[in-house]
Amino acid sequence: EFIKKFNNLARYHHRHKVWSDFVTCIGIELHQPFNKDSELESLYISIMKQYEKEDRFEILNLGRMLIDVFEETGFCDLLGVWGLRVKDPRLPD
Repeated sequence: EFIKKFNNLARYHHRHKVWSDFVTCIGIELHQPFNKDSELESLYISIMKQYEKEDRFEILNLGRMLIDVFEETGFCDLLGVWGLRVKDPRLPD
């Protein structure tokens, strides 16, 4: 489900850019509550400004989905697996 939603996200950007931006923004979102950093906040804002409003919400929804899966699976390497699927959608589920 994550890959399907991701592949429909921001079709106006290259998939690798969207993946990189997603991972960066979610990392910043997880970091900020524990250690505020104005440079990271500026980076987050500059990345998110490159996306339409609906896509910004979808990035956040995908981040929530990622956290839910981490909680269910015990923090396995989902980003690596999903990143490979983004790179080559022909890989099996």
